Amino acid sequence: MKRIFKATTLASVILSSIGVTHYLTEGIIYSVEARTNANADDILGTWYSEKMDESYFQVKKESNNVYSAIITRSSKKDYIGKQVMKEVKFNPKSGSWKGILISPSRGIEIDAEFIPLNPKKLQVNGKVLFMSKTFYWEKK
Repeated sequence: MKRIFKATTLASVILSSIGVTHYLTEGIIYSVEARTNANADDILGTWYSEKMDESYFQVKKESNNVYSAIITRSSKKDYIGKQVMKEVKFNPKSGSWKGILISPSRGIEIDAEFIPLNPKKLQVNGKVLFMSKTFYWEKK
């Protein structure tokens, strides 16, 4: 009989807080990432990111199922009204969105993937050349 134990290390507790669960089966650890079954319009609405200057973003749908966002509130007042996301399209196979994230401070365009961790949380992975950065957005 095969026994499966849920790992209880500090790392698994931290990872489970972002939707990743570890299982220990006969000495081998398996990871299972929990993703939601997202729909294209799930990205619509107001999102908040503490790491992006405590900003709120309003995501709207453009024509042809393309999404964009502007900053509606921020700790940096000159960011309000700036576009932070454009040309974002939903990929039903991956259940995520891909497009361009725009740095409000420098105007740099960054290739980004928006991955739903749950209905109220997005993992935003931005990549420029060989550098990458991850942000988390919370739906408000």
